[in-house]
Amino acid sequence: MRTIDDKKVKFEKICLRFHMPAIFDSGWAPEILKVLKRHGDVESVVTGPMGATASLDHDLEKEVVFVKRGWSHWIKSTKYDVIINATHSSLEKSLADCWHLHKGNIPIVGVETRSKTVVPWDKSVAFFAENLSKDLNFNLGKPKDFGKNIWKEGGRTYRKILAVDAGDFVLIEGIVVGKAISENVVVVEDCGKIKNIMGVDIKKQGFEKIEEIGKIDEIRINSVKLLRGNVKTRKKLRPSKKNRVAFIDHAGYDTYNFIEDGVGAAVTVGDDTTLVAGDIMGRFSMSIIGLVDGDANCLLGDVTYAKNSAVLYLEDDDAFGKAVFNEIFKKELLSEASFEELKESIIDLAKRKKVLKELKLQNIKRSNDEWVGQI
Repeated sequence: MRTIDDKKVKFEKICLRFHMPAIFDSGWAPEILKVLKRHGDVESVVTGPMGATASLDHDLEKEVVFVKRGWSHWIKSTKYDVIINATHSSLEKSLADCWHLHKGNIPIVGVETRSKTVVPWDKSVAFFAENLSKDLNFNLGKPKDFGKNIWKEGGRTYRKILAVDAGDFVLIEGIVVGKAISENVVVVEDCGKIKNIMGVDIKKQGFEKIEEIGKIDEIRINSVKLLRGNVKTRKKLRPSKKNRVAFIDHAGYDTYNFIEDGVGAAVTVGDDTTLVAGDIMGRFSMSIIGLVDGDANCLLGDVTYAKNSAVLYLEDDDAFGKAVFNEIFKKELLSEASFEELKESIIDLAKRKKVLKELKLQNIKRSNDEWVGQI
């Protein structure tokens, strides 16, 4: 319900969605939250594990709820008067994100802090958006119609990815599938399988993981230059942990699920997964054994792992990861073995299979393209 009081629009329930880590690292998240509380009851949420991690680093975890999966379904199942979509990226990317969101029944207002622009996506919230822009000292912008971005032709389904810049990493359901070489990026689906991504230098390992996803009108797709830049302050937490080790295979987005399940450490397969999962788990003093082959996409500015972590450089992280899953984890995602016991077994297996190129142990930090560690 909306009311007007002293020329201020007030709502019973406002959803403030923070999108991507930069909105926290820029310092704008608490400011937007403070301003919106003048307009009604605010429920703040964040989507994506790195956004959730940024909210932790800035001590906002008690104010911001982490919606792990199914954001579009979650928002439809919850009653709000208005959704504020807050980003710190570019106006074009913010407009594209809001354009996807505004197809529902809840009015959307985009707040883009880098360009300092507020955009109402429904006439019913135009007056509110104007007030909000004044409160934030931002410009008032206009929504953009991106037209038809999904179509069928010759038995195939095509989806154009909006607001992509050449050089952006393209992620489908959190998996890096390649780097954009054009602003015109189109995903191609045929018989329920993704067959091609035009305009992208495809990363074979990532593409193989998403081929079977299908239904390209529903899947989550992002394009970013960087998931997160250098971090000034990392939150340190010491939760209660069980003597269990998780197996995370090219699924860094699932890291928080394992943490909530009370694992004490993890084996991570894939360069990007090792970076994302290892950096998150490091905040909880949870060590990792990373299985990588050196094809990291530099999605994070810098990464710090927990003490006693290990990174194994291999000929093929996928193939060796399968061997570890089958022979050591016995095809289970959780192991009751001790971390040190698993570390020794995995290193021994890599040596026996003659696939270990390099081993780095203990306090490992990754900055830009370099791994730093002690043997």
